[in-house]
Amino acid sequence: MKLHREKIHRYYIPGKRRDLFVLLSSTIVVAYFHLSSNISFHNVIHFFHYYFFYLIIIYSAHKFGLVGGLISSIILSLIYNPKSYLIIFGNRDIELVRPFLEIIMMYTLGIFSGLFSQKLYLEKEKLRLVSEELKKSLTLLEESIEEKIKMEKEIAKSDRLRILGQLTTGIAHEIRNPLATIRSGINLIKSGKVDDRIIDLVTSEIDRLNNFVDRFLQYVRVGKGDEIDIPAGEF
Repeated sequence: MKLHREKIHRYYIPGKRRDLFVLLSSTIVVAYFHLSSNISFHNVIHFFHYYFFYLIIIYSAHKFGLVGGLISSIILSLIYNPKSYLIIFGNRDIELVRPFLEIIMMYTLGIFSGLFSQKLYLEKEKLRLVSEELKKSLTLLEESIEEKIKMEKEIAKSDRLRILGQLTTGIAHEIRNPLATIRSGINLIKSGKVDDRIIDLVTSEIDRLNNFVDRFLQYVRVGKGDEIDIPAGEF
């Protein structure tokens, strides 16, 4: 089915209804004046009809391609002088020679105008298809860039969470160790084992914990809007 459609479009331009209406209207008008013209004036208005026929053929070929040019040539030649076709069947009437040559000119004009219009149409269709492909590629590229940016944000967020986890683990470790020592010292004091070494140890651990808090605040302190990175390994 696809090949059949491409074959039709190779020789036919899908025109608009407005173009078909203009073509049919002009053909009817020219045919009416040609068939109803007075014989005494026929030689005078013959040239007007003749050139109007050509204009209609060119218009049909331009709007509907090779098929349009051929169909309009056939219809207008039959309207112009159907008797001229008798030459094909052996009629040698000299009066039919000139109209027959004019009909051949109509066919020639219809074919060449149709081929030219068809070529322009095919080139235009190729450009349209290329433009659509470029738009699709651009859309895919934009989606790919957006997806990449999203992934980078997710990775950055994951890295921040990982660093925060490492930092939290280090902080918890630095706090728990002094607290465990302090708790053990307090338990010994409660049990009645009061010793200066125990008190010094508890005091030392309290100082250690206090120094840790000071160092932590120093790392996270922000000065003049500048952020300071916190090395997780420091804790």
